[in-house]
Amino acid sequence: MAAFIDNASDADGGFRYIDRASGAVRTAYPGSMHPKIIPLGHDYFLCIEMLDATGAVKLVDFLLRQTAAGWLVVDVIIDRCDLVKKALASVG
Repeated sequence: MAAFIDNASDADGGFRYIDRASGAVRTAYPGSMHPKIIPLGHDYFLCIEMLDATGAVKLVDFLLRQTAAGWLVVDVIIDRCDLVKKALASVG
């Protein structure tokens, strides 16, 4: 996961994403890199904490899938625990 974030981040270490509520481009920075792992069918959510530019915590959920090439991040959900809970309930 650390390698994915490093490769996806810009020169200052910021991970850019689109806020799903507003559509605005935001940046988060690595924080806690000890993920919580939650199964979702054959996939897994890896949940970590990142920080915005003001130091506020952002809860980040990476959805990973095992492929022939190894583990692949197929979705990133930031500060939307409600979506993760709905996804978990849908495979329940």
